Amino acid sequence: RSSFKPTYNLVCNLVKRFDRATAYKILQQSYAEWEAAKRPAAQRTSSPAMTLDARIEVLDALHYLDGWSLAPAGVRLGRIYHECDLIVAEALEHGVLAGAEPAVVAGVLSSLVFERRRAKPVKALEVRGGAKKRPVKTRKGVAGDRLGGSRREEIELRSEDLVIIGERLRGLEDAAGLNRTRLPEPGLATAMASWVRGASFATVMDVAAADIGDIAPGDFVRSVKQLADLVGQLAVVAEDPTVAAAAAAAVDGLMRNVVIAGGPPASATTTVVAL
Repeated sequence: RSSFKPTYNLVCNLVKRFDRATAYKILQQSYAEWEAAKRPAAQRTSSPAMTLDARIEVLDALHYLDGWSLAPAGVRLGRIYHECDLIVAEALEHGVLAGAEPAVVAGVLSSLVFERRRAKPVKALEVRGGAKKRPVKTRKGVAGDRLGGSRREEIELRSEDLVIIGERLRGLEDAAGLNRTRLPEPGLATAMASWVRGASFATVMDVAAADIGDIAPGDFVRSVKQLADLVGQLAVVAEDPTVAAAAAAAVDGLMRNVVIAGGPPASATTTVVAL
């Protein structure tokens, strides 16, 4: 369903560009135009002013605003375009990615693009290419994933920090009467990190399957492209030069091979053999 959602990023840009009265007027006009296009008159609802007030309350609590002006963190948030924009900004504020290598940056941030509904549990013995059984996940991961135990543990710990940020934000949103930002889901974290590390597409699909169940190759490629867009934004907005450099390198690692070739290879399709 199409919906009108004034994002935290939008609030920061309204504060940056307009006085308070003009910002509310612009938001109300935009909402009225959207509502006229999307809903019958009988279903029209109230203005988004309350939502704007509530988002301002959250941003005040986290020190992104200073009255009707932007704090430095708010300036940065105004340059982040993503449904989880404030979680991304908070990750930068709290050093969640500080000192992380490119593969780890990609793995941690993948939790903001992964949607579990795209994956399904394995319910059959699957054979790749008609003969080769998919490797079974062990504590050390899938063979050829190019990660290693310490890197996997680092991704897990940093991902937990991101989830904690998300939970704290949702608490503030509950108190303000807002719909909650979705929590990060790190299901594809090791698969994305493996891809950035140069693992083959077949291996990465095995890593993903071992972690979350089946995911269509096309859905994985789509997630890689979405992640590359998000990580690319961090390469521009991150104040920490090491984070910016790692993010830029992660984009290069993500946008390779089948991702820029138009789709997964035929060998990545899976034959399902019912038990």
